[in-house]
Formats: sequence, structure tokens, C-alpha cells
Amino acid sequence: MFTINKDYQVQQYVSQYFASQLINLDWIKAGNGEHRVFSAKSDINDGAGRALLTAYALDRPDGDWSLLIVNRDQLAPHQFRINFHDDSAHSPKSFTGQVSISTFGSEQYKWHPATTEFMAHSASAAEQPVFSNTKGHADPDGPAVHTTKDASPETSYEIPAASIMVVRGKLK
Repeated sequence: MFTINKDYQVQQYVSQYFASQLINLDWIKAGNGEHRVFSAKSDINDGAGRALLTAYALDRPDGDWSLLIVNRDQLAPHQFRINFHDDSAHSPKSFTGQVSISTFGSEQYKWHPATTEFMAHSASAAEQPVFSNTKGHADPDGPAVHTTKDASPETSYEIPAASIMVVRGKLK
């Protein structure tokens, strides 16, 4: 969840920390209430028929519905609409009114791995060459972006490349 120094002090949070916050603070509702998870699917596929967007629908105890969406496409953002199908209602439902949108992806977090670079030969042949060492670090390093949007059945959403998104609101 974070990087530490030799004294075990937190130096920087890593992507798993921010993704966990998105799931535990935005997708689900904290507390003892019952959450019901439903299957969800996307019709956005790659050329081989593999789903590029995966989704997980959640009926929260506070009356909101929450959709966790993962864009597995590392290179491209995708536009989509959200519809809920309820067999008993015989009509599709969608988010209406104000929805909360939380997004975490490569625009919020990019890891730069540790590097070792050869800098110069030492003055004496018996001495080791000089190297420059860096530790890995993230830049930018979070947090998730939180916005709101007025939603209707015609609302289109965009999920950035290589990101996760939570859309939460009321259905009608």
C-alpha cells in the first residue's frame, strides 16, 4: 500500500492504496448494511472479442446504486452509457439526477521504477565505475478525481485508458 524508508516510515502511497480507497469509500457504503452485487457487462470489446470494460453493479443500503467500471484498455479511453435491466420491471432503468463520479488511472498516478545509470569511469583502473542510483517513485501520485454530473438515460460517460471509475446515484 505504500513505500517505506529504512526506519519503516511511510514515504509514498502506491496505486493499490488509491484503488482500495475508491472501492471502500466510493463504491461501497461503510457500515453494517447489506450490499447486493449484480452482474454487469459491457459491449465494448477488442478485435478478438475480449471485453475491454468490466463492471460490477452494487445496490447499496443507502438506496444508491454504484457501478465499478474497469477500463482494461491500456491505450484508449472509451465512451459508454449506463442502463440497468430489471426483469421484474420490464423496462430499463438508468441513473437520473446528480451522480458522483470517482476516477483513478494513469492521469492520477504513474510509477517511475528505480534506475541505475552508468555515470563515468573512475580515475584509477582499480576503482569501480561511478553509478547513479534512484529509487522508484510515483509522479503524479494520486489521489482519485471526484466529480458530479447530472444524469439521464441519454447521458454518456467517458472512462480514461487504464483506469477504474465509480459512478454512484439514484435510479429511475
